[in-house]
Amino acid sequence: MDELKILVDARMADWSGVGRYETGLIRALTARDDVQLTALVSPSAQKTLEAKGALANITYIEMNEHPFSPVGTREITYEYQTSDADILHCLQYCVPSKPLQNRPLVVTIHDLIPLEIPAVMPNSVKRWIYRSKNRRALTAASYVIAPSQSTADDIKKHFSGTQTPIQVIAEAADDFGTTPVTLPKEDHPYLLAMGNTRPHKNLEVLVRAMSMLQDSQPNIRLLLAGDKDEVWLKRQYVKYPYMKDKIQFTGAIDDAQLRGYYAQARAFLCPSYYEGFGLPPLEAAAFGIPVVIASASSLPEVLGDAGVTIDAHDVEGWAHGIERILKDASYAQTMGGKAMGRSQDFSWAKAADETVAVYRQVRDTATL
Repeated sequence: MDELKILVDARMADWSGVGRYETGLIRALTARDDVQLTALVSPSAQKTLEAKGALANITYIEMNEHPFSPVGTREITYEYQTSDADILHCLQYCVPSKPLQNRPLVVTIHDLIPLEIPAVMPNSVKRWIYRSKNRRALTAASYVIAPSQSTADDIKKHFSGTQTPIQVIAEAADDFGTTPVTLPKEDHPYLLAMGNTRPHKNLEVLVRAMSMLQDSQPNIRLLLAGDKDEVWLKRQYVKYPYMKDKIQFTGAIDDAQLRGYYAQARAFLCPSYYEGFGLPPLEAAAFGIPVVIASASSLPEVLGDAGVTIDAHDVEGWAHGIERILKDASYAQTMGGKAMGRSQDFSWAKAADETVAVYRQVRDTATL
């Protein structure tokens, strides 16, 4: 099969969320013999990709400007104009500043969180800019990739006039499994959640659920992975002073430490109102621990019946769901086994197969 020349925008490989996608997909694409990849990288993205073995067999071009800045947009425009690549794949909605003589463009749109939940981006001007950038990406793209049907449906809802075809290609967590495990030293059993305190993450429902379990489960802790948010934490302590010793942040951790926290957790909790895909629940599932998710956006789509699914607003439901896992070892083992099995349905190699199929369709359509 003939080789495709792909220019890929990997300037955010060191960011959380989108960075997982960029490194996972690039590693899988570089393992193929039908793709010649050139990556656009920032200095920090380059370090991340090199550390994960994703730049070993490809050409890369260092970029110096922020991807969302006008200068950063001009940089990527110039690189595609002067490239002999068949296709540019923007792994986020940052696209060239102008049409490039009908040269093919594939864009991945991960989510539309600020449009679905305005409290995440309360500044109406910033939200207008965000909407405009996504609209421009949809207009410029030959094809859009979305990580879930939920995100694809949101794109159609918020940009109802778009004629750009959308392909759903799921993400994966199998490359995360290649990282060593550093087991944490914790004195108490704990439930793990990601420590992002933005409004759509809905962490307060976990605090409220835990407060209902303080008598029946006095030793259990809620551990939040990531840097401590002092303001959010103090707000919870004011509302629930008796929870002061039961909610903790891990502080900054690397992948090896995160894997250790997953491995030792009694369960992983994701009460989010909105996720474009939801990689952390899938990462946790790979460790065979029960995964409790909100019945919202893409989460049920990704975990299916392998997750314990609860309404995001149902505090009592979360308390009962957590308590059953803690009290019923057989149930916890069953749900952990289901979660592990579900995680094996996803792989970056499969995502790369489906992405290359999009590339070929776009390339062949452009040459007609």
